[in-house]
Amino acid sequence: MGKVSKIADHSLKVLEYDALLEVLANFASTSGGKDYVLALKPLTERGKIETLLKETTEFRGLIDRGCAPIMGGVKGVSIWFAAIG
Repeated sequence: MGKVSKIADHSLKVLEYDALLEVLANFASTSGGKDYVLALKPLTERGKIETLLKETTEFRGLIDRGCAPIMGGVKGVSIWFAAIG
């Protein structure tokens, strides 16, 4: 393990990243969704971060306008998570 990786691991521990994921996972409505959330790792590639931030902002806009899809009761979404993963 390199020095940078050790620093990053220490930072995640100090920030209680695992606890944050646990809280977030409690909002998932499927076991696959919970597993996906618990496996999340921080991104480091600026372009990917910007793209996902833009998508999140767009989806938030849909929610604000009452146009968000209803996700309750969704089953077997693991294949979709693997596709976007």
